[in-house]
Amino acid sequence: MGNGAAVYEYLVRWAHYAGGVMWLGSLFYLNFIQSEYLRVATPDARADNVRKLMPNLLLWFRYSSLLTFFTGCVVLAIRWGNAGLAGWNLYMSLGSLLGIILFINIWAVTIPCWQISLGRASGDSARASARLNLAARTNLLFSGPMLFFMGASSHLPSPSIVDVDVSTIVSLGFLVGLLELNGLVGRLGPLASPGGAAACSIALTFVMVLLSNTL
Repeated sequence: MGNGAAVYEYLVRWAHYAGGVMWLGSLFYLNFIQSEYLRVATPDARADNVRKLMPNLLLWFRYSSLLTFFTGCVVLAIRWGNAGLAGWNLYMSLGSLLGIILFINIWAVTIPCWQISLGRASGDSARASARLNLAARTNLLFSGPMLFFMGASSHLPSPSIVDVDVSTIVSLGFLVGLLELNGLVGRLGPLASPGGAAACSIALTFVMVLLSNTL
C-alpha cells in the first residue's frame, strides 16, 4: 500500500475513532448520568429535560453511531481487499460483531422506542420505555468487551479467524446471542442499575477473553 493510500485509510480510521467517541460517550452519559438524573428529578425538570435536551442528544447519538458503523465497514472492506478473510483476526472479528449488535440495537430498538417515549410516534409509552431501558443497558453490557477486542485486535496476538477452532466460535456466538436475546425480550436482572451493568460488562469481557484463549 502506497503512502497516499495509507493516509486515506488512516483518515477513515480517524473518523471511526471520532464517531466511536461520540457514540459511546453518549451511551455512557445516558446510562450513568441522564438515567440517574431523571430518576430523582422533579416532574417539571424531567419534562424540560425531555423537551430540550433529549432531541439534541438523540440526534448526536443516532448519527455518531451511523458514522462509526459506516467507517468501520470501510476499514473491514480494506482488510478484506488486502488479505481476504485471513486478514481478520479473532479479536477484530469479535469487536466488529459486538459493534454491529450495538448499532442494530440503536436503530431497531432504541430510536423507535425513544420516539414513542418522547411522544413523536404512536405506541405504548410504558412498554417503549421498558424496552428502551433494557436495550440501553444491553448496549452498555456489550460496550466493555467491544472496546477490549477492538483495541486488542492491534495490540495483542490473536489468530486469524480462519484458524480458530469451530468450538470457540460456537461458544462465543452462543454467549453473545443469548445475551442479545435477553436484551430484546428478556429482563434487566443485574443490569437494572448502571453500576450493575458496568460490573457485568467487565465480567463478560473476562469470560469472552477466557473463551477466546482456552477452547
